[in-house]
Amino acid sequence: MAHFDISEEVAQNTTDVTKQGLRMALNLLANHLNFGSSKNLESTEVGEQTIEDLNRSFDTKEMIEVHNEHIDELRAELKRYKVDFAVVEVPRDEQTGAAPIYRLVFKAKDVAIINSALKIVAEKFGEKSRMDEQFQQAEEKAKRQAQEKTQDKERDVNRTKDRGEPSL
Repeated sequence: MAHFDISEEVAQNTTDVTKQGLRMALNLLANHLNFGSSKNLESTEVGEQTIEDLNRSFDTKEMIEVHNEHIDELRAELKRYKVDFAVVEVPRDEQTGAAPIYRLVFKAKDVAIINSALKIVAEKFGEKSRMDEQFQQAEEKAKRQAQEKTQDKERDVNRTKDRGEPSL
C-alpha cells in the first residue's frame, strides 16, 4: 500500500511541475507576442516628428523652405496623408521683422504626397508659384538621387558578373 501511495504522489508532483512549466512557457510566448507587436507599433511614428527621430530612419531626406505663415495648415494636410516629416523654424533677425521661414524635412519616398499636400495648401491661400518652384527643385533632386542609386546598383551587378568570368 505504501508503494502505491508513493507512486501516486510522484505522479501528482510530476503533473504539477508539468502544469507549471506549460503555464510559464505559454506566459512567455504570450508576453513575447504582445511585446513584439506593441513595441513595433509604438516605434513606428507617423506624422510630425522631431528632426532627430526622422534622421533615425536610413531613408533619403529632402528639404524645402516654406516662406509663409500657413505652416499650420501644411502640417494638418501632411498629417492627414500620414507623411513622416519634421518642421524646423529658421531663426530670423528681429530687426528686419521678416516673416519666419520654416524648413520642411521629409523622406524622399514621399515626394508625390508632399507635392499633393503643398498644392492643396497653396491653392487655399493663392501662393502656388513660389511653393511649386521649391518643390519642383526638391523633386528633381530626389529623381536624380534615385537614378544615381539605380546606376550604382547596375554598376555593382556588372562588376560582379565581370569577376566571375576568367580573363584570356
